[in-house]
Amino acid sequence: MRVFLLMLIVLPGWLWACDAPSGTRGLSQSAFGVELTTHLGDNQSFKAGDRIQFLLTLHQPAYVYMFYQDAGGQITQLVPNDFQPDNWFPEDFFMSVPKPDSPFEFVVGQPFGREVVQVLAVEKPISVPDHGGSLPALVNQLQLQAKQLGLQHGCAQVALTTSD
Repeated sequence: MRVFLLMLIVLPGWLWACDAPSGTRGLSQSAFGVELTTHLGDNQSFKAGDRIQFLLTLHQPAYVYMFYQDAGGQITQLVPNDFQPDNWFPEDFFMSVPKPDSPFEFVVGQPFGREVVQVLAVEKPISVPDHGGSLPALVNQLQLQAKQLGLQHGCAQVALTTSD
């Protein structure tokens, strides 16, 4: 079983590199119809050893691109990935990441600091550039690509602070 370690504290309403409406609290959502939160909701603290699930809701059919940036700056693409290669989902779709039957899981641990999970939903597939650099730069590149192609899109995110 592959284990992914992180320590999470959800910070509500924190928006970053996303066209989601400012001032949203708790559930991070966008006008395109994408929402992201955790299995315990928002404003929760997670302790070492806790297992975390991110909950994604789509209100329109979309291709989903979901990323996690840890406190050390490492970016991991959560969707699509080797365990979830198909990234098209229908309208009114709900998904847990990782899925309950997935060999992949989030377990609270190091590195500690500021972390982000961000999802971009687009009406048609787009190309994902190299994951080097920062998550805001990557998401901005993806949003720019969608805008240049005239595609409807939306994003949502959950900001996290990790600690011992």
